[in-house]
Amino acid sequence: MPQTLAIGIFVLGAIMLLLALVSGSFKIFGSEMPGVASRSARVIAFVIGIVLVGFSLIQFREPPVAKASNNPGLQVPAPAKSAASTDVANSSPTTSQTPTKAPAAEVSLNDPAAVRVFGREGMDFGVPPRNSIEENVGTLTPLTIPGARTISTGELYNAIRGARRFLLVDVLDAPHAGLPGARRYPGVGMPTPSEDLGGLLDKDTGGDKSYPVVFYCEGPQCWESYNAALRARDAGYTNVYWYRGGLEAWSMANLPAS
Repeated sequence: MPQTLAIGIFVLGAIMLLLALVSGSFKIFGSEMPGVASRSARVIAFVIGIVLVGFSLIQFREPPVAKASNNPGLQVPAPAKSAASTDVANSSPTTSQTPTKAPAAEVSLNDPAAVRVFGREGMDFGVPPRNSIEENVGTLTPLTIPGARTISTGELYNAIRGARRFLLVDVLDAPHAGLPGARRYPGVGMPTPSEDLGGLLDKDTGGDKSYPVVFYCEGPQCWESYNAALRARDAGYTNVYWYRGGLEAWSMANLPAS
């Protein structure tokens, strides 16, 4: 219950108790107020007042519900790295050691119990989802993506902390601190990709098209990860995720970067 409503109920209950205790008229701030002369009426007012005051006090004692956004509720130690990803923050994915055969894929990285969004991550900017590559990659993005699934900051953190098997892909080109365990595929989300995304994914997943792949970039005003997710889908990958919040939401959640 909203705290303002609980306060209103408390005040009403207090007024009823006051009326029950006062017989005849009385003055408040110089104004004459009618009292409750009847004994039965005072008893009824007293009971109602006790119920209202007690109910409001119970509401005050209930713990507040945590908000889903703009709440630094994920301030935790650095998460464990995913078993399927390697931290290559300062190296090219084409020269890194990659597995010849990836472990079995997870069914889903989405977890309704772990959903947490931060900042603009869950905002609807009125942009419709599209099936084509966006040329202007620095504009506001839609909430959903066809053929792939969005993943929230809480869900992604939960997957990393639980050492779930998936491939986390950073598509940004400029030097920056990334998410723990992320692979770097710079430029694959640009209108003209720098490399063949399908070939990079096949190398890192052992060719398993059902292997979970998560793409991220700067944040809700960045289409590069959206474009990369569409390309992964078109390359035949069936378990594709788009982390819309990106670096912006991860930073607002006060989570560690690499």
